[in-house]
Amino acid sequence: MSTRKMLLYTRYARFWHWSQAILIMGLMATGLDVADHIDIMDFELATDWHQNFARTLIWLWIFTIFWHMVTGEWRQYVPTKHKMRAMVHYYSKGIFDPVRHRHPFKTTPRLKHNPLQRFTYLLLNVVLTPTIWGTGLLYMYYNSWEQIGLGFLSLGGVAGIHMAMAFLLLSFLILHVYMAFTGKPVLTQMKAMLTGYADIHEEDINLVGQFQILLVDDDTDFAQLVRMWLTRSPPFSREHMLPVGLTVHCVESLAAAFVCLRRDNYELILLDLELPDSQGLETFLKVQDSFSDIPILVLTGSEGASLGSQAVHEGAQDFLEKMELDARKLARAIRFASERHSYIHAHSQVMEQQS
Repeated sequence: MSTRKMLLYTRYARFWHWSQAILIMGLMATGLDVADHIDIMDFELATDWHQNFARTLIWLWIFTIFWHMVTGEWRQYVPTKHKMRAMVHYYSKGIFDPVRHRHPFKTTPRLKHNPLQRFTYLLLNVVLTPTIWGTGLLYMYYNSWEQIGLGFLSLGGVAGIHMAMAFLLLSFLILHVYMAFTGKPVLTQMKAMLTGYADIHEEDINLVGQFQILLVDDDTDFAQLVRMWLTRSPPFSREHMLPVGLTVHCVESLAAAFVCLRRDNYELILLDLELPDSQGLETFLKVQDSFSDIPILVLTGSEGASLGSQAVHEGAQDFLEKMELDARKLARAIRFASERHSYIHAHSQVMEQQS
């Protein structure tokens, strides 16, 4: 089984992750010391360090929020119910029997977090962390409560909420560390977060792993025919032309395709250029601009050879004329498009490492 490396986490993402982890652990230690749960240093020193850690973390978060907005990484945390049930089933049962239960979500640089992770991070970023910040700042400026009209607050209540949120954050941290060591091999996820690169098994991609195709075509009869060609067991499947775990998802418009592509990872796109909400080469360019990490096979009519050639010139893997298409031709095109895209992507990764 051959492997290739995929850049999953950028330098800043790794810096932010580890800096945040160090600061949170520092806050935990000094906070527990201030609350007399542990005894590491005297009260005043623990308080000073706790406040310094808190200020540094707040500034780190402010800059990181700006980075997420500029780079578009904020999309990684948009919650979705798609595959949520499958992820809950995997983490509750399948994770203990990885031979029989494969991970239902494939991680890519564009979609790093599965639906359950997204929901967890949403609670962390929208509820837990802001509550810790708010109660912590109130605690820090307790002497100014009367001046700013907050004299009705109870110091014990604010401190209690702050401590409760801190213990919830500690629970998340422990679970996060545990999940980091559930990969195969054990240090796979830790290595990826240190180096930025994840090892991808080619056999898992091409033969036995999850392989999802998105077919974008408003011709429902043709879509049903393609699905039949690809999901039934024709003779060429025994020749390893198609992946075993192949599924086809069909949509009839470009808008619906964008919804699917933003919530899940697809290994290949079959794209008709003439859709109800987009026509011609512009259809391909819109998809290519937003999802260049996915190989695209363009579908054309009998007079669309020139348009298909333009799409290939702009980055499509190939174009296929619908009227001349059959099951074997489609299977070969999918196989070769996937392999070409994988080779080009791997080569670009090597060039990035060398530069």
